Amino acid sequence: MLEFIYTNNVENLGVSADKLIGAAQKYELPRLKAMCEDALSKALKPQNAADFLKLAELYEAPTLLDRVINFIAVHFSVVSKCRNYNDIKCPILLKRIALAIAERRC
Repeated sequence: MLEFIYTNNVENLGVSADKLIGAAQKYELPRLKAMCEDALSKALKPQNAADFLKLAELYEAPTLLDRVINFIAVHFSVVSKCRNYNDIKCPILLKRIALAIAERRC
């Protein structure tokens, strides 16, 4: 985070974006938060989609949230078999996923 504050840039953000997004939210650094959302979006895989969904909700990251929900809808048959998918307990998020899947089928 200090690197960002002094240089307005973060090297190897993909490695630490999941930790930095919380700091960016806490210290109101919107550009860093957006950079973290982008890095996490690019790192999306079926195995981490549920974890990234929780991060997006926890840190109020709407861009990341939309991207993760769309990713889950597109890759639902794989994502739903991942062990951490069942950790999603929020009914609102589950409803948004269901709606995204339904929209894809129409």
